[in-house]
Amino acid sequence: MTPLDLKPGRIVWARVKDSDGVARQMKKRPLVVIRGPTPGDPTFDWLASSTAVPSPESVPYTLSLDYTASRQGHRYTKLREPCYLDCRWTGVMAFDEIEDPERDARGVLHAVQLEIVLKIVAQLRSMSGESRPDDEASGPT
Repeated sequence: MTPLDLKPGRIVWARVKDSDGVARQMKKRPLVVIRGPTPGDPTFDWLASSTAVPSPESVPYTLSLDYTASRQGHRYTKLREPCYLDCRWTGVMAFDEIEDPERDARGVLHAVQLEIVLKIVAQLRSMSGESRPDDEASGPT
């Protein structure tokens, strides 16, 4: 696995701060890549997920990820338990912060789910006035 293999939709397990940004508990959790690294920039943008059921006010910004309660997990996501992707819980990470890329970057969102996620992220960014230079060239990230 190389940094350029991290395309939007890839699910990566990595340690991140809690959703409130406090580092009291760096927990390894599934992250969904929404902007992959480039040759000039080894970082990627991600959205985090949690096993906690979303609160009513966060439901419009949350997507339930596919899972299968088996040893192999879901055929696409590789998730083995319910996870909820929070499109407001985002961050940036360097590829070398992934502890074991071969083991920790196996799953992927289905293309339809990725499209929904990217639309929600674009909507959230437009509401907050945030934009990225590459938004227009490659769609929402």
